[in-house]
Amino acid sequence: MSWSISAPLLRIVVTGAASAVMVIGVVRPAGREVWAQARAGTENAVVGTLSGYNVKTRVLTVKVDNVVERFVLADKASVHAGSRVLPASAIAAHVGHKVKVRFIESDGRRVAETVMVSRAP
Repeated sequence: MSWSISAPLLRIVVTGAASAVMVIGVVRPAGREVWAQARAGTENAVVGTLSGYNVKTRVLTVKVDNVVERFVLADKASVHAGSRVLPASAIAAHVGHKVKVRFIESDGRRVAETVMVSRAP
């Protein structure tokens, strides 16, 4: 069995392949840059058990693998329990629940920007 491709069809295939290589070449450096920022620790997340929350100091403590991690809750932090948005003062009522904390580490401080609380302990 012999395959033959007409010249116009071959030109379309070659042009399409060249365009794909150009697009990949353009996208890849940006992807590497974003990946490098993520590895540099600009934004992080932990999952653990909520140990406590001090309303006055806005310090949130989370137990992760037998280590207690401390976070300062950002002024504009969002707190969620399922689809509900909670006030920061409600965090203390969820001690013992699983939480996911997204934070930024800045000047040696961990600043929590998002806290997601599970509904059940």
